[in-house]
Amino acid sequence: MKGFDLIREQVKNKVRAVPGPESGDDGREHEPWGKNRIIATIASVLIVLLLVVSVILPDRDFSDRENRVLMKFPHFSMAAVRDGSFMSSFETYVTDQFPLRDAWISFRTAFRSTAGVYDSNGVFRGNDGYLFEDAFCPDEQTLNDRMYVINTFAANSGLPVYTLIAPNASDILTDRLPRYAPLRDQDEDFDLMYSMMGEGVTNVDVRPALRGADEMGTQVYYRTDHHWTTRGAGCAFAQFAESAGLNAAAFNRTYLPVTDSFSGTLSAKSGFDIKKDTIHVITDDSGVDYVVEYKDEQAAHKTACLYEDDKLDTGDKYAMFFGGNHSEVDIETTADSNRRILVIKDSYANSFVPFMIPYYSDIIMVDPRYFTGDIYSLIRDNGITEVLFLYNANTFFEDNFITGILNTAG
Repeated sequence: MKGFDLIREQVKNKVRAVPGPESGDDGREHEPWGKNRIIATIASVLIVLLLVVSVILPDRDFSDRENRVLMKFPHFSMAAVRDGSFMSSFETYVTDQFPLRDAWISFRTAFRSTAGVYDSNGVFRGNDGYLFEDAFCPDEQTLNDRMYVINTFAANSGLPVYTLIAPNASDILTDRLPRYAPLRDQDEDFDLMYSMMGEGVTNVDVRPALRGADEMGTQVYYRTDHHWTTRGAGCAFAQFAESAGLNAAAFNRTYLPVTDSFSGTLSAKSGFDIKKDTIHVITDDSGVDYVVEYKDEQAAHKTACLYEDDKLDTGDKYAMFFGGNHSEVDIETTADSNRRILVIKDSYANSFVPFMIPYYSDIIMVDPRYFTGDIYSLIRDNGITEVLFLYNANTFFEDNFITGILNTAG
C-alpha cells in the first residue's frame, strides 16, 4: 500500500507541475491579458471613430433607402427625462442617425442570408426574388366600428358606395412564399370584413382577378415594394368596372415602361438586395383630356399630367403617380359622362385612378391621413354621384383616419 500511495503522490505532483496555456510559474492559470488588451483596444478605437464620425456628419432628415423621415435630436427637458420620453426618443435618434446606417443594414441582411435566415426587419425573402411583409391582424371590434361608420355614411349620403380593399402580395402569390414563413392568412380577415358590410355598400373583391392574372404570367405586385404594379391595378379596375357598370374594354390601353431601376420600400426596410422592378404608366385611345388640380394648402397647383417624372430620380419612384399622396386631388376630364366619383384612398389608388379617366367627368381623390375638410360638403359642392373606398388591406385594417373624417362629416 505504501508503494501505491507513493506512486499516487508522484502523479499529483506531475499534474500540478504541468502549466496551462496561460499559467505562471506557480502552475495557476492567469487571464490572457495580451489578447484582452488587443480586443479592448480595437473596440475602444471603433467606438471613438463612430463617435467622431457621428459628430462630423450632419443629421439626415430623410432616408431615401427606407423612404421615411428620420428622427432628429429630441427636445431636452427635465419633464421629458422624468417621464422617460426623452430617453426613448434619444434611442430612436441614435438608431436613425447611426453612421453608415444603410451599409450596416445591408451587411446585417447579407450575413443573415448566408446563415440561412430569410427574414429581416419584418420582411420575408420568397421565391423568384419576391419580398413579402406580414398582414396586419385587425382588431375585430375596431373593424366592426369602422364598417359601421362606412355603412352609416353610405346610408346618409344616398349614393352608390363601393369598397375595393386590395390584399397583400402574400395573400395572392402564395406559391412564392418562403417555406414555413409565419405569415397571416388574410382571407380570414376579408371574410370577417365582408360579413360586416351593409346593404348600401358594394364590395369589389379583386382577389380572384389578381390570382387569375398571376397564374397567366402577369406581374401583379412589385418584387421589392408592397404596392401592386400598374398591370395589377388594371386587373383590379376591370373588376371594379364590372361592379360599377363600366365597359372596361371600351378603350385600348398601352403599358409604357418608364424605369427599370425601381427598388421599393420592402427592399429598403429589409436590406435584401433584390433585382430591381420596372414601373409602367398607361396611355389609351379614348381621346379624353384632363386637368389635375392639387389642393394642398402648401403646394396648390394645376397640371395636365398624371405623372411627375422628376420622382424617378428619387428613392421613392412610386411617387411618380400624382407626385405621391395629397390631401385632395381633383381631376376634371372631357369624358362624355355625367358620373362624378369621390375616391377615399391610400397610395394604392395612385396607380389605379388613371384607368378611370375616360369614364368620369370628375374624379376627386381624398386621403384621410391629410384631409381636414368636410366630406358631405365636398360631395354636395362637387355633385358627386358615387363613392369608392380604395385601400390596401394593411392600411385599411390599421388606419383610423377613415373613421375620423366620416364621423366629423356634417
